[in-house]
Amino acid sequence: MPQPLTLTRTHFEAALTPGLLRTMTIMQAALVFGPLLYVIPVFVLFNAGSVIPPGPDEFLLANILSIINGATLLTAGSVGSFLFHQMFSSDWLETVPDENPVTLAFIAVGRLRSAMILRLALFEGAAFLGITVCLLAMINGVLDAEPAYWLNLGSLALFAAFGILTFPKKERLIGWFEEMLTRSR
Repeated sequence: MPQPLTLTRTHFEAALTPGLLRTMTIMQAALVFGPLLYVIPVFVLFNAGSVIPPGPDEFLLANILSIINGATLLTAGSVGSFLFHQMFSSDWLETVPDENPVTLAFIAVGRLRSAMILRLALFEGAAFLGITVCLLAMINGVLDAEPAYWLNLGSLALFAAFGILTFPKKERLIGWFEEMLTRSR
């Protein structure tokens, strides 16, 4: 039985063309900047102020949504990392019928891109939820009465920081590939 060909750093680096790298950076930038633009209406409404004082029901809603936002952020972080490592692991190499390392390298780049998008999408959902909680708190007058609800924008701040820290550079992507190979051994 012939020994299957293995994927090497050289093959992965060759498959990571400037066009693919540019596409990955544009996708990551778009995913990160979307929620940053969505937060603008919150600040516009904040400057307009609220005319109706909030009641206990509005505070209860803001509290429940804030707890859900925190739980969503924690879930997105843990599930996103887990799925990233599952999608971009060496286990899938055994399921690919073509053992050509060049083909495997292009498939690896595609799987890495998919894993990155999935992880960012989960974080983005938590960021949008935090913005929505602030928007609802603003509309209901809760944010004017209790500024602590601005902390719901923490999910947006963490998402933006994560997006910047994991921005796809060639060296970082190759490092993730090498980490994936190291975990498989």
